[in-house]
Amino acid sequence: MVDALGWIQWTVCAAAAVLSLAGCGGGSGSDEPDLVVRGSSSRTGTVASPAWWMRWWAWLPMGGAVAQATTPTGSPLSMRLRLYALWISPQADCSGPYTLVQRYEGGREFDFVASPTLFAGDPPAGSYRCIVFEADDRLVVRPDAVAAAAFPGSCRSDADAVTDLYRAPDADYRTPEGAPISARGSRAAPVTDRVYFFAATDVDAATSRPNGPSANQTLELSAPLVVPGRTTLYLDATNGLLGGEEDGVAFCSVENGVLGFR
Repeated sequence: MVDALGWIQWTVCAAAAVLSLAGCGGGSGSDEPDLVVRGSSSRTGTVASPAWWMRWWAWLPMGGAVAQATTPTGSPLSMRLRLYALWISPQADCSGPYTLVQRYEGGREFDFVASPTLFAGDPPAGSYRCIVFEADDRLVVRPDAVAAAAFPGSCRSDADAVTDLYRAPDADYRTPEGAPISARGSRAAPVTDRVYFFAATDVDAATSRPNGPSANQTLELSAPLVVPGRTTLYLDATNGLLGGEEDGVAFCSVENGVLGFR
């Protein structure tokens, strides 16, 4: 997953700081869904008793001949990701069976900077030790003026930039059924692939079981997700933009960031 030209770090964090909505969910007779998952572009927020953890996620390959500054600078003004579905499971190793919370046919694009509601549904009450969400690996950002100044000709504050989060030659991601997912595209020529991200209370059990998810697509939950309840999925790319050229083609992409739950 790392070529001879260097390493690019994408860091993943997750937190299980789920706020109980007992007496407020749909199961209590209210119109409020039993489970609400919001989006955010910040890993910090006002949450009850936050429990944080951090781990390395992936070393993304540079590929090709790269001319660039080495320090990511600037942040997204908007950050859009297309999501398709959310599942939850009581199994700590994410082996299923899975309960579907919500699905968007054709997917739905969300701007995480706008703090949208990503998913809402009424799964059975209980504790769930695994979360799975399906998404495109295409992250679309609008760079701020700081990135535009740091990387002139690559990052523009008046144009969107696309990051291919899972790119060739990687091939370690898997579907919930265990089928491998081959990555396509490069930093300068992104290609959209449908991928899955897992969050589990026992990452080792999830990634070590036959045909289980890769460690590079699996987050750790420090505590089970409780339904009724709510949680936040965040993508934080503060000061994470990098511009340059790859094989003579200008790029502006998210190279440092955090992904997780809080």
